[in-house]
Amino acid sequence: MKSFSEETRRKMSESAKKRCADPAWIEAQKNRGTKLDPDAVKAMYERGMTQMEIAAELHTTQKIVFNFMRRHGIKARSAAKREQTRENNAYWKGGVRIENGYKCLYIPGHHKARSNGYVREHDLIAEEMIGRPLRWSGQRDSRSEVVHHINGDKLDNRPENLLVVSPQQHRAIHNAVTKEMVDVALLQRIHDLETEIKQLKRIHGKGTARWASEIEPFPIAVTKKHFPEEERHDKR
Repeated sequence: MKSFSEETRRKMSESAKKRCADPAWIEAQKNRGTKLDPDAVKAMYERGMTQMEIAAELHTTQKIVFNFMRRHGIKARSAAKREQTRENNAYWKGGVRIENGYKCLYIPGHHKARSNGYVREHDLIAEEMIGRPLRWSGQRDSRSEVVHHINGDKLDNRPENLLVVSPQQHRAIHNAVTKEMVDVALLQRIHDLETEIKQLKRIHGKGTARWASEIEPFPIAVTKKHFPEEERHDKR
């Protein structure tokens, strides 16, 4: 970047001040760009036309009209408050949305509706299944009712995939599923490690790879129970 001395900067600043104070320069700035009639723009705006409507009438853009009005001292009106809920909102999707992985429908006034008016679809379907509203008297009350997705897919709201249970039963189901997943993952890891050790022993031999022969083997009985094909392979 080119650098200027302090003296040059001072002269440039003084020159800019003189230029900006010149009435001819000010008038030229007002008339630059798209040529519009200030009186015509002001008259149309005072008749209630919007900047977009004025721009369409004068074959220009709203941004040009906005800047033109500002340069010529035409005060803009306060933005009108518009109804932008539901159908009037560009992001309205017909009253269907996904919240925390669950499909929800916009039904304000429903006894299961949240503060935003949305109800989880599986609650609606479960209530049709049992022919009455779901009971709710608190998370710790065993008489309360919640809906469980049998296959774990929160968006699968087919009646055959829904089960009405108490909060305690629901927690027990998820705890059992989580424990089973952890057990399967652990057993799979043990099986993979045992397979890797066997491959290393075949490659290096029992005597040459001292560290491999000193590794404490995993409980074979546990893995053979869950992976019987390995036992058949060992016998061969």
